[in-house]
Amino acid sequence: MRSLIPVLFVFMVLAASAPAQPLTVIIVTADSDESERGYTEFLQHLYRGNVDVQIQPDRYDEDLSGKKKLELESADLIIVSRDAGCKDYNADADFWNDVNVPILNHNIKLARRDGHDYWDWLDGDDTATNPFTHIMIADYNDQIFAGLDTSSGAVPMFTEGIKVGHSDQSSAGNGTVIGMSGGNVVIARWLGDEPVYYDGSHYAPGGPRIFFATPKMTYKFFDDATDQAKLMLKNAILSLLPVYRPAADLDYDRDVDFEDFAIFAGYWGDSECLEAAPCAEANFTGDANIADDDLAVFAANWLDGADVTPPEPNVMTWRNEPIATSTTSIYMAATAASDTENGVEYYFQCVSGDGPDSGWQYGSSLEPSTLTPGDEYAYRVKARDTSSRLNETEWSIPVTARTFEMYWQIADASAGAAIDANLFIAAGDELNRLCIYDSNEPNSTPIVDFDLTDFLNIEATHPESDIEGATWFNGRIFWIASHGRNRDGEYWYSRYQFFATTISGAAAEPNITVDGNYSSLIDDLIAYDSIYDLGLADAIGVSAGSIDPLPIPDLAPKIDGLNIEGLCASDDGNSMFIGFRNPRPDVNDVPNALIIRLNNPQEVALNGEAADFDPPILLDLDGLGIRSMEYSPTLGKYLIVAGSHKGGSDEPLQILYSYDMDTGLLTMIDDFPIITPEAMFQFPDTNDIQLLSDDGILMIETPEGPKQNKFLPREQRTFRTQVVTP
Repeated sequence: MRSLIPVLFVFMVLAASAPAQPLTVIIVTADSDESERGYTEFLQHLYRGNVDVQIQPDRYDEDLSGKKKLELESADLIIVSRDAGCKDYNADADFWNDVNVPILNHNIKLARRDGHDYWDWLDGDDTATNPFTHIMIADYNDQIFAGLDTSSGAVPMFTEGIKVGHSDQSSAGNGTVIGMSGGNVVIARWLGDEPVYYDGSHYAPGGPRIFFATPKMTYKFFDDATDQAKLMLKNAILSLLPVYRPAADLDYDRDVDFEDFAIFAGYWGDSECLEAAPCAEANFTGDANIADDDLAVFAANWLDGADVTPPEPNVMTWRNEPIATSTTSIYMAATAASDTENGVEYYFQCVSGDGPDSGWQYGSSLEPSTLTPGDEYAYRVKARDTSSRLNETEWSIPVTARTFEMYWQIADASAGAAIDANLFIAAGDELNRLCIYDSNEPNSTPIVDFDLTDFLNIEATHPESDIEGATWFNGRIFWIASHGRNRDGEYWYSRYQFFATTISGAAAEPNITVDGNYSSLIDDLIAYDSIYDLGLADAIGVSAGSIDPLPIPDLAPKIDGLNIEGLCASDDGNSMFIGFRNPRPDVNDVPNALIIRLNNPQEVALNGEAADFDPPILLDLDGLGIRSMEYSPTLGKYLIVAGSHKGGSDEPLQILYSYDMDTGLLTMIDDFPIITPEAMFQFPDTNDIQLLSDDGILMIETPEGPKQNKFLPREQRTFRTQVVTP
């Protein structure tokens, strides 16, 4: 026997064939993307990620536009999903009939039957043979049954009876019935080369078609179908859109390499390689002999489909770095990798913390949802192609994210301060209460719940004080209300408070006392504005030198009204800064955030003295106002949370900056697309920044349906916290 060893050196220099391009599959559906998620995953596994699955709910239209038709015809395969909410296809029957793209149809209302000239609306029968469990084989030779035991004449489709949308007919017209149930068509095939319809009309399909009955919602097929049924669906899809496999791929891994050569060499010289023989596939020329002519064919296919390079980018990068999305989940997404010849899989690995790894998956994102609240998790990601060599990229850089923590009984946390290394105090902007929490016990209720009503200047009919800022000053915590009208532009004097509290007692049982309150700061601001003309008086609504008590709708805080949300002690401890969410005075036609230094806060809150203000500080925060302020001794800078003065549909909702008041340098630290931070503080001797989220309008599922968090019973309200380390 002639040796094949010299041939190896020839193979090593032969070029591979042209790379395969990703396939395009369009799923036509009247339902949401979520209902087809199982189908997308099924197709990704079937084509090893080398497929672009497009879910297009808008294709269920009575009249398909020319643009939509062109988009459909650009696909390699169209799948018409069986779902609810279908509309009339009659106006476009000719199009669906003529389109030359293979169609796998699960919708009985788009199938051919006796007495109809084209793919038309039909009524499926949900009662005659439902609930459905088995399919009776009508065409044993069809590719759909490849790899299945058909000896009993039936194939189990579902372990329990389930309704499917099958035909109410026993004929497929000029097509071929593949499987039936109760005498009705469940699976049928049209090759697309039928010259005319069986009645002589000219409505033969323009391409291959398969009708394959499924449950009304397609995802139920993937949840409930047997392995045999899923194999039938796989075979049906592959018969319409085959996977490319090189002619000399003897080990079925979609490329031709040394593994295939080893198989070929094992049959070398065999002279009885007929159709049923194990060596038949190596007999490329069909002459029963494995010889030089077969070797020539093998050589011509050498390295066909072979892929020796990893996907790009070959050091993986992040499209979305890991970010907390809840108290138990983090979301991350890799940059979409591309490979010239194969699909791509991704592997997310947790390198710090006890988060789960993803394993190899086709999806480029991950959102583990069983994490521990308040813990840090570092993840990295890599990719590989789906060739037989599984070429891998290098890992991305690891990125750390920390899940949120959650505390109870406040929904709209709007002001807070650290008490010691463990305890913090928080206020809600719609409650006249101060709550002390233990940060070592997330998901807890307050250890102290203090009612402020009897200590502030509260209006009985409109008691909301709208506390928005807090800061330590000379051993006390000072608090400031919004000093703004309500959402309807009404003046309620409960919202005009500047007061001081003392925290005393042991850490296990702290006490809160109110030491003084001042309700005339708004008058001081009116006088201040007469000097600096910042628009404060316009935002307050002034009449005869004082605040106008009549409603002024346009002066609601989220329109044009005044709104204080920031309060912090100065770095030297001798004064305070008041930060305004609104107004934002123009500087060269650019709205700037407004900060005003208060030189005598203690005398104001405790003794009722008039406020002594310094000239204003204006900051360009890209049109945003101030939502929270704090000075950081460990960082040596001021921290500012900036946000829109409106309701907040912009993303990110808030941005955290550090601000050097001496140099004017403003540096972005982080942004917040998920939470709405309105309060900020640091525990002693740490760089960590604690942010409290105003979650009042967060929608919460209840037995009565979704409700805003702030409208739940108080014991059910919650707010989230996030830790940022600069």
